[in-house]
Amino acid sequence: MIASDLSLSVAPLRGGAATPLVLDFVQGRYSRQGVPAASFAEVGGVSFSRAGAGLAPRVNGTLATMAANVARITDRGLLLETAATNLFTRSDDFANAAWEPGGTRVGGFPAPDGSNAAVEITMPNSVVVLSRALTGAGVAGGVSGKFYVSSGEAFSWTSFLVRNETTATNLNARAVDFSTSPSGTVSGWTVTPMANGWFEVAFTRTAGISAGDTVRIYYGNFGVNMNGRKLRIWGGNFFQSPTPGSPIPTGATAVTRGADVASVAVPIGATTWEAVYGDADTVTGGAVTGGTTFDLVAGRPWAGGFLKRFTLR
Repeated sequence: MIASDLSLSVAPLRGGAATPLVLDFVQGRYSRQGVPAASFAEVGGVSFSRAGAGLAPRVNGTLATMAANVARITDRGLLLETAATNLFTRSDDFANAAWEPGGTRVGGFPAPDGSNAAVEITMPNSVVVLSRALTGAGVAGGVSGKFYVSSGEAFSWTSFLVRNETTATNLNARAVDFSTSPSGTVSGWTVTPMANGWFEVAFTRTAGISAGDTVRIYYGNFGVNMNGRKLRIWGGNFFQSPTPGSPIPTGATAVTRGADVASVAVPIGATTWEAVYGDADTVTGGAVTGGTTFDLVAGRPWAGGFLKRFTLR
């Protein structure tokens, strides 16, 4: 009789190899070689630094503030920018005499960064201007800037204007009625809706300004009687660059925000990288070599904007 001592041996099931690196900044999911991390800063092989605090926009249009050496990650992704200097002092204090002239100014209103630093300006019964000039701030490559405005009145603020004081030339200008929820770029001025009735107003000028020229920016009223009109304003910024970056708060002196410096060590075995970036979810990628360092900023197409997801395989 043949014994029925039969047995079945089953080999353990093996899952696929773990993805060498996953940095999902929008979803807040991070892992290296299958080992999850609680944050970007805690991922093995990651290096990040930035001199100075930085601001970054959220999807809802508000601004988040991160301390020096803290990556600017919001629900839009990881913001990576080069160094920049805001030459406008008293950037968040439009009640200060640095911003000229006149009008009744009352502070303490909620601002896009969550502070109560916004100022409401009521224009007097005269042709006045709210403006700011910088002597000798012109550069050949172009200048730019941005500020934040709120106005519920059905009225066209005439106009936001860049002027070369040295050559007495009015450059790009735009009139805006904020009650119509405007957006888009006209004449070098870009208006972007934000949360709570605020708008980001940015300008860029690359022609008509030479090195050493004095540049003046007009904020919503140039040669027009604005009697009784109210404008809430916050966050004045001026950059010697054709690209207006994120806002940089200043006090009595100009402030420089350092460059975001970020890299990651490529795990052994990884051969390719893939990145998703920008509001259009653009996808790009290439080859990598295990054991090298991948620079997340220098030369990358998302530099100056948001990196949403980065994967090494």
